[in-house]
Amino acid sequence: MFDKISIKALAKINLGLWVIGQRDDGYHEIITVLHLINLSDEITIEPSPTLSVECDACPAGPENLAWKAAEVMGRTNITIRIKKGIPVGGGLGGGSADAGAVMRAIRGSLSDEDLIKIGARIGSDVPFFASGLVSALARGRGELITPLRSNLSANLVLFIPCKGVDTGWAYGLLRESGAYEDRGEAERAASKLCEAVERGDLDELSRWAFNSFERVIMRQRPKLAEAREALLGARAKIALLSGSGGVVYGLFPKDFPAPELPELGGKWVATTIGGQIGNPCS
Repeated sequence: MFDKISIKALAKINLGLWVIGQRDDGYHEIITVLHLINLSDEITIEPSPTLSVECDACPAGPENLAWKAAEVMGRTNITIRIKKGIPVGGGLGGGSADAGAVMRAIRGSLSDEDLIKIGARIGSDVPFFASGLVSALARGRGELITPLRSNLSANLVLFIPCKGVDTGWAYGLLRESGAYEDRGEAERAASKLCEAVERGDLDELSRWAFNSFERVIMRQRPKLAEAREALLGARAKIALLSGSGGVVYGLFPKDFPAPELPELGGKWVATTIGGQIGNPCS
């Protein structure tokens, strides 16, 4: 038994996200290209008589995905403390990142493939975070993972609004609109996007970056649309909603000067995206 473990749970952005339709099990079929970024939650894990989670900005009980991860892994004798750096409801995978990081910290002899399968029982983004990959193509409801060897290197600017977006609400909007993507077209676009990630080609990436939620979320949250236009006006190569919404990001070349961006009632956060983040692809 360990004494104490301190780890970071890195956030992700979706470079592409195509929602194909609703499945018979209630989940949605997606195709998405995911990439870790240098924004993180700080997590400590210590032995404890019972399972508990302490979090400064998120639910601390059994509804917390880190709690669920520990429970599914059979480790009910630990305390998990989470200091949030990833915004809640931002489409950056904060809760899933915490779950994946906890799983990897307490994995024992389990392989990455084992963790991916277990992660699918917890949440749709958890398999990616449990995999230890920097970047991946994910299909199904997010549990079918294909590793990507990323050569991307870019500056990243996030617009984090004062209010996040609830994932269930966002999917409800999409369902009501019926604005699902054609599978064949989505697969072709995702393939081109994956090639751009592996080449580290920002120009090609900009041609294929896509998010199905933009057409429904931007109408409901005009500040996100303003942020996207501000990033494009500042010459971002890509400006896109991440996940099911809440945060808009812009990708800039590494040698590009820091952009001047307007006050929109949220906050701008500068960080990076790069192929050397986290564990290397296996």
